[in-house]
Amino acid sequence: MKTLLLSLACLLLTGCQSSPQITLDSSDGKTTRRFGPYFENDKFPVGGAVLVDAVISLGRERLPKDWKPERDLYYSDGEVEAVFEFYFTNLTDKPVKLKIEDFQCRLFRGAIGPAVMVIPPKQWVKSTALVALTSNYVIEPWDYSMSVVIDGKAYPIKDKLVRMTIEQLKNRHG
Repeated sequence: MKTLLLSLACLLLTGCQSSPQITLDSSDGKTTRRFGPYFENDKFPVGGAVLVDAVISLGRERLPKDWKPERDLYYSDGEVEAVFEFYFTNLTDKPVKLKIEDFQCRLFRGAIGPAVMVIPPKQWVKSTALVALTSNYVIEPWDYSMSVVIDGKAYPIKDKLVRMTIEQLKNRHG
């Protein structure tokens, strides 16, 4: 019920706004939070070799150039593109082979790839993007799971991405 009321408040507060940024007022009227267009995780190391960073960007900013929608581009009120990407940083002094298996997220269908990524020492690579349509008014975290295979050894991951407020984004990224 609380989520439904919050969603309705979001709709009333933002109207037909096309920007992926939303503003929410608390029920007591004392707190206002402005949410940016990004869901992020806390970066974490896997297997002592790779740092995993996941981001969902709302809106057209991160859409792949060759992306084609599955249906006509008639968007209902508040509907935006959501682009899910991973950034993998090699923490070691040697190349690392990385593969993502069994990716699961309720909004996104498909595989994150390419099939095998080779990450040079002390550098990073970005996965291919998965794109879906979602509501700009969603603020609940997106849970995902997958298995990251590094140099042949599998590491299971269960994590979530949280929609960041404008203040959190400024603190995190400057």
